[in-house]
Amino acid sequence: MSSVDRAEVAESGLFREDWYLNHYPDAAMAGVDPVSHYLENGAALGYDPGPGFSTCGYWGRYPDVASAGMNPLLHYLRHGRDEGRATGPAGRERDGFDRKPYRNFSEFLRHSLLQPLVKAPFSEDDLCSFAVMGRIGAQLAERALSCPDSEAPLVSVVMPAFNRETVIAEAIASVLLQSYGRFELIVVDDGSTDGTVSAALPHAADPRVRVERCPERRGVSAARNRGIALAKGALIAYLDSDNTWLPDYLGAMVGAFLQSPEIEAAYSGQYICRSEEPEPVAVRFGSYNKSLLRNHNYIDLNCFMHRSSALERAGGGFCETLTRLVDWELILRISRSCPMVSVPVLQSNYFHDRADNTITRTETLAPALEVMTKRLAEPVAVDPPAPLAGPVAVVVVNREGLEPLHALVDDLCGTYSRADVELIVVDNGSSAPVRDYLESLRPMGVGLVFSDLDCDFPSAANQGAALARPGADILFLGAGSLPGRGAVEALQAAVYASPDVAISVPQIVVPAGHADAGMHVPDTLDALPCDVSLSLRHRNVARVGTFHDGERVELDYAPFSCVYIKREVWDRCGGLAADGDCPVSPERILCDYVRQVLGMKIVYTPAALARHNA
Repeated sequence: MSSVDRAEVAESGLFREDWYLNHYPDAAMAGVDPVSHYLENGAALGYDPGPGFSTCGYWGRYPDVASAGMNPLLHYLRHGRDEGRATGPAGRERDGFDRKPYRNFSEFLRHSLLQPLVKAPFSEDDLCSFAVMGRIGAQLAERALSCPDSEAPLVSVVMPAFNRETVIAEAIASVLLQSYGRFELIVVDDGSTDGTVSAALPHAADPRVRVERCPERRGVSAARNRGIALAKGALIAYLDSDNTWLPDYLGAMVGAFLQSPEIEAAYSGQYICRSEEPEPVAVRFGSYNKSLLRNHNYIDLNCFMHRSSALERAGGGFCETLTRLVDWELILRISRSCPMVSVPVLQSNYFHDRADNTITRTETLAPALEVMTKRLAEPVAVDPPAPLAGPVAVVVVNREGLEPLHALVDDLCGTYSRADVELIVVDNGSSAPVRDYLESLRPMGVGLVFSDLDCDFPSAANQGAALARPGADILFLGAGSLPGRGAVEALQAAVYASPDVAISVPQIVVPAGHADAGMHVPDTLDALPCDVSLSLRHRNVARVGTFHDGERVELDYAPFSCVYIKREVWDRCGGLAADGDCPVSPERILCDYVRQVLGMKIVYTPAALARHNA
């Protein structure tokens, strides 16, 4: 997106900022400039820039614009207006954009890995999925309510407040109406100058409620940390003073912890609401996706719960130097250091317009995003990988990639012995400097295949695999892909974790601003790197657990930019069909054969990461 594009849309009169933020709550919660959100993400999701222009209608009526991949509003401003093109909905064409890509709860969970927001109006399939979530919530709450008092954990609910006299009573009441009654509510007033304390104090007649008054305002993070310091519960939950819970929220979340005692943190879904509308405008729930969480926060603090011990493991409470993104910063730290699960339950209401002094409205995003970008660039501390259990042949298909080759050779040859990892490069007609560099690698035992013609990827991959030593598994790398530390070991461990696993795939992370990222993950933040292994473009998620721990995901298609294959599986498949023999995707054919004929699985493991810069 250029500054010219942004200015043209902003000044068009067709982009209505308030209308856009009110109609698309994910845009409001993203905290980015709304014009930029529309150009980078919103149009691809079918969002309208305002009431006078239909994004999907324009695409549906004018397929030449859709096929060109041009933003419809920019096309209209630069060409369509002079050509007399229409801006309104195009009848039934819009249905094709709005149709939900799932038909049952299993497919809903798979879709939620990459697109956590479901917009109203809700379809019958949406409502059926929400009904299943309702049953799960009731079952978990019943488990918590039937727990003996001696085993029922105390939940400390922390509620910060600043100048919320008109809404805080309803938030407190929603806590007091919880079916699970073993809680303490700590209201921390952050130096309010209105009647917030007066509105909260009457509820302190309930012995479970405590109102803590701070003499001066120090910010929401300091207020929450004060509440945490006072907390006595084994579990800690958070509710902002302008939001509410439904009666079974605490019960459902406690039930999840009782069901999975090994977890340290959990989160659920929520209804997104506007005060003036009786029905929710959206539902937000995403099955736990570690890599998506590193790109942007889709987990709201109002439906997040953790053990009190998790804070010590995560390095402490809320960061008091940040004024924005503080919930994301804490949740990200906890997710990095503690086991966590997603709980498919809807018992939380998020209102994005009940107060006019929300952090989103009053604090600038850019400084906090800059801090988070730097922190996300820091390497995640991981345990040293276990040694390789068997040999691996790394097959690289290359064309003119001299700098990536240097990095790959330095990493692999500097880390592994040739007995453990052999490197094979198939070069497709690169220039003399690249070929000379490759020739210099022969004494190091690097296998080489040179092609004067740019042969297709399947042919090149087959040639490289044919050079691999017998019995060695094969790790295919596309041009520009570089496995991270321990990735080879993690990929091998994933395929040998079970005899029915044939192929493993890592996080394949493309750099910030990559042109293709939005096609795989529509809601990606353009300013941060993005994992494209789990992809809505490929629709390759085959199965995700109901209570997902963010680890293994079953796929039905493996992107071959980085893929690990058991050697026996490769040999049984007979390699990839060459493009000349098969005009469709040879990689997909192999994946289908593995799953449907061999009866084996393809798994994604976030424990392995590869960076892809092509």
